[in-house]
Amino acid sequence: MKKRLLTAVLALCLAAAALMPAAFAADVFRFAEKSLDLFEGENGYVDLVREGKQAEDGVITWTSSRPSVATVDENGIITAVSLGNANIVARITIGNRRWDAQLRVNVKRRVESVALNTERLAVFERNDPDIMPLLAENAEPAPADALNPDEVPAAEPGTEPLPRVLVFLTGRSTDFRTAVEPRDASDRAVVYTSSDPEIFKINNANGRALKAGECELTVASRQNPEVTEQWHILVLQPVTGVKVTSDTKQTFVGDSLQLGVTYQPENAGLKAVTWTSGNPKVAAVDEYGTVIGLKRGAVTITAKAKDGSGKAGSINITVAQQAEEVQIKQTELNLAAGERANLNVTVLPSDANDKHVTWVSSDEGVATVDKTGRVTAVGRGQCMITAISVSNAGAAAAVPVNVIQKAKEIRFLSDKPSVKVNETVQLEWTVLPEDTDIKAVTWTSANPRVATVDANGLVTGLQRGTVKITAKTTDGSNRTAAINVSVIQPVTGIHLKWQDEFHIQIGNTSTVTAIVEPTNANNQNVIWSIDDEMLASVRGSKNVGYVTGRGHGYAVITAVTEEGGFAAQGVLRVTDYNRTAVVDDIYIENEKIRLVFRNRNDFALKEIYFEVELLDADGKPLPCNKDGSNVFHGKYPLELLPEGRTQHNQFKFTDYVQPEQRIGMATVYITGWKDETGYTWNIGSRKEMPTLYTRQNLPTSTPAPDQPTPTPKPPKN
Repeated sequence: MKKRLLTAVLALCLAAAALMPAAFAADVFRFAEKSLDLFEGENGYVDLVREGKQAEDGVITWTSSRPSVATVDENGIITAVSLGNANIVARITIGNRRWDAQLRVNVKRRVESVALNTERLAVFERNDPDIMPLLAENAEPAPADALNPDEVPAAEPGTEPLPRVLVFLTGRSTDFRTAVEPRDASDRAVVYTSSDPEIFKINNANGRALKAGECELTVASRQNPEVTEQWHILVLQPVTGVKVTSDTKQTFVGDSLQLGVTYQPENAGLKAVTWTSGNPKVAAVDEYGTVIGLKRGAVTITAKAKDGSGKAGSINITVAQQAEEVQIKQTELNLAAGERANLNVTVLPSDANDKHVTWVSSDEGVATVDKTGRVTAVGRGQCMITAISVSNAGAAAAVPVNVIQKAKEIRFLSDKPSVKVNETVQLEWTVLPEDTDIKAVTWTSANPRVATVDANGLVTGLQRGTVKITAKTTDGSNRTAAINVSVIQPVTGIHLKWQDEFHIQIGNTSTVTAIVEPTNANNQNVIWSIDDEMLASVRGSKNVGYVTGRGHGYAVITAVTEEGGFAAQGVLRVTDYNRTAVVDDIYIENEKIRLVFRNRNDFALKEIYFEVELLDADGKPLPCNKDGSNVFHGKYPLELLPEGRTQHNQFKFTDYVQPEQRIGMATVYITGWKDETGYTWNIGSRKEMPTLYTRQNLPTSTPAPDQPTPTPKPPKN
């Protein structure tokens, strides 16, 4: 019962729905197409289907899922941007309700160019002289210069240039390959079309040449048929054989050889070949079959048919090196009657195939020559001996032969010649016997740094020494003579070594050195003199003078060279330098040593140097130096005028250490001094050093100025 009631209610609801007004029907909002194909850069639009009041009245908004691929504007115009896919969405929103319509956009990339791959194809320009006579457009007689490959006919204004020519052979098939750009184009398929399938038939990418003739080949993009490449096809009877011909199979380096070609069959369409050399370093070949020899050797020259048949012929050529020059080592032969000599010949280049020569004498009454180049002198006179290349008569060389009286001796006419530096001396000589035909000689110096000699025997001295000069005959007798030449270095001046003022100690002997100029002068003798022999004396005959001081004062010493009389002078300052500074007093004050020095000379002193020796009360060494010895050193660093005395507390003790015991005796030695000019005098030994002694039991206070301190004698050991 309940089941029947439910069925009745359902039927009433369906009937009511069928009677509802149109305002309650569902809205329709969609694109008229599900997808749209566009190329990059193109614009497109797809209609929207809008049914129902709200769908028809609502405002549409547009969006792209991938704007980098495709964009859409407010009017629904779609623009393809780049390769790819994108969804275009149109949307209506009313209150809480919305309607979407979706369109799939496929953006494709166009093909921009197609290019036939011609790696394995026979390609020719239309103005190629091998092809032009075979083209129908050139079948009519043309002017003589029409086949000149340098004169390419210009295309008519506003027209495309004529396509290049592809040559195919009857009965041959070819698989075409084509490059399509860009490489990521959406459709890279290519369509090949022949304008005459009876001449050249194409099936997909395979072409077959059926019979001789001409037609056009079109290569086009399937996607964009307007993108094409045009070719002219020439189908020919193939070459079945190539034979290279030549009158000779040898040429020389630098020469040329013309090769020829015959073809099989006689009616072959394209009778043209490409020439190649198997070794371009030996021989080169140009496009006309002209061979140029470059280097000695063998080479294979090949001619290959240009029609693509692959047929080729070759020939072996030998490139020989012809003799180009003959050289004779000797430039002249001087022989005495009956003498023999061998001529040395060289044939160039070194890799010449045939280096043989023939020898000829211009006068066999003077000299003869055999086939090996051995010359025999016959009688006095001159002739020419010639060597001629066997392979090239234009290559020859000749040498004069003189049959003469030869020299037997060279004799110098001077004995022990000498020459000064930078001067010259002429050597004198004679060549014997008197009737020697060629008396010329050559000259050499054994040491050109000492002296040189010119072609006339003129010797030039360069530096002190002895050199051997040798003369040698030029007539082939090889006679020599030598003589020693002395090169003398003259004296050019003199000067005294180191200084112009010399300090001479009275009673001592010192040396004064003179430098003879130049230092390698042969004569080093010097004459010495002093203008006041009361002050000093001098002795010596060489460049060192030995001066002995005699009295106080100044004297002039003079050195004069024995050769040339060059002079040099210096001032002698003679005095008792060892006692210029003396000890006036030494005493002990509060176990401290006190010194008094005096300048006894007539010049100021800047420093005085001394040493002090200490003994204890028992006369034993008393350590007073940092090194443990009983001697210490010091100096007085203040200026001391003539007859001036030193000041206390101005002395400098450099290595002094106060003794631990009482000082029994002190001895002071003046070791040297420095004067106001900076000159330093060192006293040679202690025997020459002024000294003063004192004992501990002497007064230990400073004596009064008017009471000079006595100088006690040292105790006896």
